[in-house]
Amino acid sequence: LKQDASGWMAFSYASSELRSNHQLALEAVMCDVQAFKFVGENLKTDRNFVLEVVHHDWSVIGLIPRELRGDREVVLVAAKQDLQALDYASEELRTDTDLFLEIAEVNARAFAGLSEDQQADRAISTKALQRNGLALAYAPTQHREDRELVNQAMKTTMGSCSGIPWAKTVDAPPNPRTPSQDDDSSEAASVLAGIPSESLVKEGDDGQVVDETREVTAFPR
Repeated sequence: LKQDASGWMAFSYASSELRSNHQLALEAVMCDVQAFKFVGENLKTDRNFVLEVVHHDWSVIGLIPRELRGDREVVLVAAKQDLQALDYASEELRTDTDLFLEIAEVNARAFAGLSEDQQADRAISTKALQRNGLALAYAPTQHREDRELVNQAMKTTMGSCSGIPWAKTVDAPPNPRTPSQDDDSSEAASVLAGIPSESLVKEGDDGQVVDETREVTAFPR
């Protein structure tokens, strides 16, 4: 196995006893899933062994016995890696709404795998959006135009806003104002009122008081 680049060829020449060894067979399959074809029959039907292999590489689901393709956990583990794994699932599991909703948590496109009747069911769409807001992209048009469902999708994806950061805190003490802030505020108020401020009034060369206050355009509130 260490010398064979693919891993499965050397394993195929091993004795049946070695090919039935859990640890050796697992290492071979991890090198190449095609090695699963040569593992001992006792391991091919061993659910725990199959789960270990599927966790490593979903594509081995195409090589496992038919009865294990009807195992919900095996199919779920594989489909969460790649939706193509559903092509090998049993007929019963391919119509399992809850299975698709669980897969949709990690891959919203799983919602598109439901039947048209299931997709049109508002309750099913709501459950899907509660798990993954991106499932809205695969929902029927009438659901994508449903305000409540759109809000649910946004809430799931972005979270709900409590509004607390923007609420006025009544108990908070007012911020102390500095003399410079008071002067700036008084000057701004004087300008808006058309009253020349001290900083803009100066004495001319001939001793006359000159008002250099600029005309301020007051915009309506």
